[in-house]
Amino acid sequence: MTRSRTAQRLHPTLRTRLTGGVLLPLYYRVSGIDVVSLQRELENDQWLGREALEHKQARRIREILLHAWDHVPFYRKRFEATGMQRADLEERGILERIPPLTKQEVIEHCEEFVDTSNPRPLEWSTTGGSTGETVRFCQDRAALASIKAREMRFHHWMGVQTGERIARLWGSPIDREKAYTLKERLLRRIKNVCFLDGYDLSEAAMAAYAKRLREFRPQLLIAFTTCLNILAEYMEEHGLGGVRPRAILTTSSPLYPSYRARFERLFECPVFDEYGSREFGGMAHECPAHQGLHVDMEDVHIEVTRARSLAPAGDTGELLVTGLFNRAFPLIRYPIGDLGRHLSQPCACGRGSTLIEIVKGRSSELLMGPKGIPVLGEYFIDVFDSLPGEVRKFRIHQTGAKTLRVVLVAAPAFGEGSRRYVLEAIAQKFGDEMEVEFEYMDEIPPLPSGKQLLTINETSPKPTDRGTASQEP
Repeated sequence: MTRSRTAQRLHPTLRTRLTGGVLLPLYYRVSGIDVVSLQRELENDQWLGREALEHKQARRIREILLHAWDHVPFYRKRFEATGMQRADLEERGILERIPPLTKQEVIEHCEEFVDTSNPRPLEWSTTGGSTGETVRFCQDRAALASIKAREMRFHHWMGVQTGERIARLWGSPIDREKAYTLKERLLRRIKNVCFLDGYDLSEAAMAAYAKRLREFRPQLLIAFTTCLNILAEYMEEHGLGGVRPRAILTTSSPLYPSYRARFERLFECPVFDEYGSREFGGMAHECPAHQGLHVDMEDVHIEVTRARSLAPAGDTGELLVTGLFNRAFPLIRYPIGDLGRHLSQPCACGRGSTLIEIVKGRSSELLMGPKGIPVLGEYFIDVFDSLPGEVRKFRIHQTGAKTLRVVLVAAPAFGEGSRRYVLEAIAQKFGDEMEVEFEYMDEIPPLPSGKQLLTINETSPKPTDRGTASQEP
């Protein structure tokens, strides 16, 4: 399988006309969410040049800053504490002068982030932090409409129209409970969506999911990357096929090259990656040219920073995100907890938005060698890829400056020789001073967020967990 099988827009069927032209617009109108007009605007905006998009983004940055000054107590205090006047917020480049938020500030001052000007309906949610520590935030209808409109535009990039069959292999317990309510079941019937509970990754569940996918025949398969990799491994091991979506959308955790290759080989379709969080929804998306992720510049602003200063294009740094639509609970220069870099070259697809690459690793989940050298989690992907068929799952915990705990779901083939190989690989990367403990389990449970993180650094503070790209299963 190669990427020559690019997604193409198909002529709408009766089902897509009914769902996309009647049922969903009616549902959104009744819900007070103006998705349709926003989607049309986004479809037009994608072909604007970089300068026009930057101008539009700068205007929305000014608007959210002025709104925060006028109506959000936390920011009024922050701006005044830094010596800013309201007029200063209209200056070009003012955003960089505003101190970045911290997760702890949002936790401790949650109520002070809420817009005091309009008692409109708000939807409260939480992030699923990797330590179980959660951040509460809320969104108004305009923010929810923005998230949904961006999602629909991305689906069109993959050649999938509203109303076509979509399967979601979703692994977040935050969404899991409502997924089984009568309202959500009925909504999925309207949207033509099949929900697969990614929180259950047992072999019995994998068999059931493979069977359900063959029966449902989705045009689009949306999945937590790690969950889909487990399903794909199971299907390959058992010689299961017959699932041929038009496209696959991966989210929630890094899409490693080996994962992409496996998905394309097994499902015989192109794979599209997405970067998002629960706080902002999908923020950057991969187009059919596959040259990076296009930032949704109309609705979010993403900075790449090093030591609190902007990093040059091409350099890796920590990401700060400013949401431009959620006036109910503005998050301005919010440390999302990920690393990335802006790409300087334009995309061959012709879209003018900025390209970004998300580094395969989290700043909070970097492991640290005794000499202070950070180690990204994908190192262990390579280690265990060298032991095919011997390790089903793994998770590495750094429990101290010189201690690691290697948790494995190992096959019978994993013996003393394999154990020595892992120890040698760790010593090669961390040095001989690192003490290693092995723990063997039948299953490695997901974290409270529903994710299957590969490396966890228990010696460092954890930023906000990178969440889902949309808030519905």
